[in-house]
Amino acid sequence: MTAAIEKFERPVRERVSAEEWRLRCELAAAHRLIAHFVFVDMTYNHISMRLPAEPDHFLVKADNVFMEQVTASNLVKYDLEGNLAMESGHKASPAAYHLHATHDPKETTRKAREVFLSRFEREVDPDGVLTPCERARRAEAARRAYFTRLAFQS
Repeated sequence: MTAAIEKFERPVRERVSAEEWRLRCELAAAHRLIAHFVFVDMTYNHISMRLPAEPDHFLVKADNVFMEQVTASNLVKYDLEGNLAMESGHKASPAAYHLHATHDPKETTRKAREVFLSRFEREVDPDGVLTPCERARRAEAARRAYFTRLAFQS
């Protein structure tokens, strides 16, 4: 489907698999949560997602919508060469698809994830007295509790 863009005679939901639709809904919800809980600078923030069933494709926010306006249907699907993979009437910023098409997502976010996750280790072992294994176990429990609380607040 990369070479030929699928035209949009039907709604997006009817043109994607059930799994892709579920992932689109989750990604849209993530954008809305970020908009609700975190400061965003208008349209230039985004979260992307690679599609497990199509690892050479990813979804990204359209460049003309705010974080709180992202829906499953207005997400844009690109391939790793930066080609629009499915017509939706929207497009993403060239910088957004270039970043996600050419950089390893785990490496791009590694440092931020490490800093964020170290917060839980400091929280459960402020004096550094636990063994590394026990500190990691407790930090994981604290991380799960944090995200559970966050989910209940939304």
